[in-house]
Amino acid sequence: MSVQVAAPGSAGLGPERLSPEELVRQTRQVVQGLEALRAEHHGLAGHLAEALAGQGPAAGLEMLEEKQQVVSHSLEAIELGLGEAQVLLALSAHVGALEAEKQRLRSQARRLAQENVWLREELEETQRRLRASEESVAQLEEEKRHLEFLGQLRQYD
Repeated sequence: MSVQVAAPGSAGLGPERLSPEELVRQTRQVVQGLEALRAEHHGLAGHLAEALAGQGPAAGLEMLEEKQQVVSHSLEAIELGLGEAQVLLALSAHVGALEAEKQRLRSQARRLAQENVWLREELEETQRRLRASEESVAQLEEEKRHLEFLGQLRQYD
């Protein structure tokens, strides 16, 4: 036995696109309704069981057993629906947690990309200063050799 439920405000003529939040909200409402229905069916099953236990062999016995089977089948369908709704809610919570984790990781990736850009800029600046220092050192060494050469020339004069 399957039951189709149309969203409020729809004629049930086609699939309606619901937002995930709306779907979860409606699922919670359905769970509440199914739990109430389950409690009612448990009460009916208890009354039928009492009636069957108190009945002797009578003509109404067959009808009571048939009613008990229908209520039992209905309870099974309700339990199945509740289980499916709980799975849907758990799945929704899990997907929500995954989305939050994905957003956190995206944010972290953006931060790391920014840090990477900053580090590259720092590296370029440091390399520029290193080249300037190396040029300065090479120039000073050349000047030193030149001065040493001039000093040697003065010694010979």
